[in-house]
Amino acid sequence: MMAAACSSHFVSFFLAYETISISLVGLIGYTRQHKQSSEAAIKYLILSATASAFLVLGTAFIYFELGTIEFARLATMLKTCGFSKLIYFGIALLLVGFGYKLALVPFHTWSPDVYQGAPAPVTALIASGSKAAILALFLRLVSTSGLQANEIVYTLLSTLAAVTMFGGNFLALMQDNIKRLLAYSSVAQIGYLLIPLLAGGKSGAASIAFYLVSYAATTIAAFGVVSVVSLAKQTGDVEKIDDYHGLAISHPVLAAVLSAALLSLLGMPLTSGFFGKFYIFSAAAQSGLWSLLIIGLINSGISAFYYLRVIFAIYSRPAADSGHIPKANTGQLLSTPPASAICLAVSIATVVFLGIYPTPLLHLAQIATAYLGIH
Repeated sequence: MMAAACSSHFVSFFLAYETISISLVGLIGYTRQHKQSSEAAIKYLILSATASAFLVLGTAFIYFELGTIEFARLATMLKTCGFSKLIYFGIALLLVGFGYKLALVPFHTWSPDVYQGAPAPVTALIASGSKAAILALFLRLVSTSGLQANEIVYTLLSTLAAVTMFGGNFLALMQDNIKRLLAYSSVAQIGYLLIPLLAGGKSGAASIAFYLVSYAATTIAAFGVVSVVSLAKQTGDVEKIDDYHGLAISHPVLAAVLSAALLSLLGMPLTSGFFGKFYIFSAAAQSGLWSLLIIGLINSGISAFYYLRVIFAIYSRPAADSGHIPKANTGQLLSTPPASAICLAVSIATVVFLGIYPTPLLHLAQIATAYLGIH
């Protein structure tokens, strides 16, 4: 993942991309006794290989036309040679490859099945680290090559952003499985991140870096709770939203952590998600992307329905014969494995701290994007 984020060349990028994919296949299928895990691993392997084929072919077309596969030289060559039909075709193939890896609509179909089939900690890794690395790579490619300045590429990316936000949120509304709901939520979140990508400049890149850190901490906290509750249940992952009825009564600390994570994804104040979306929409306003700004705000409102539905379930009283999450003492966070307790504590502390004092991370994000060569 670090190699992918640092790549400035198509060869190093592809090697890092493939290393991530093969590693994740093994992690997704790690619980071999569960058929869903093996099925998810096979699906991810096949679709990842398909995405790789698109990326290689797109790279080949661009290299054939421009004679370079270095990101920095692409901008110079494109200014000199212009955009031919073959280059547009190569860029389209690259967008398909990135679309699969980032689960952009309509290339998102693998996401809910893999999220549901993979163990909860692995799902958290896919949703946070894997996507963050590929998005950082995509940001470097688009920014250094100046692709977003081209009208056709800009239109394609804008359409992908709008369709991904609406598609992810509307599909999440129909879910009763919390892992699939978070999968479609992840789809929508990447749609939001395409807005500052198109906005460009330092503010756009810094807002992406800030949002990725915030989103990673939030996602790890959410899936961490699913993992801990599933461990207490001892019957596999607890996935149904109905199974979380009464969580606040039996496990108040876990309920608070999960609720805070969901509110951060929604973008409520006093959470890191609020400032994440604030910086994204500010970058859009500064660049005059008013249509995408309005679409983003509308979709933030739509997402409130399914996030709040889970929170209402957490704080509602379960039926007496429901057989939902077992009763536990209020110190259950201490009775969980130490690594789980530390992970949840650090993740939710990050979410709350950044929701109150975001300046240090924003400063680090600005420094980080300077290394990408974005001005």
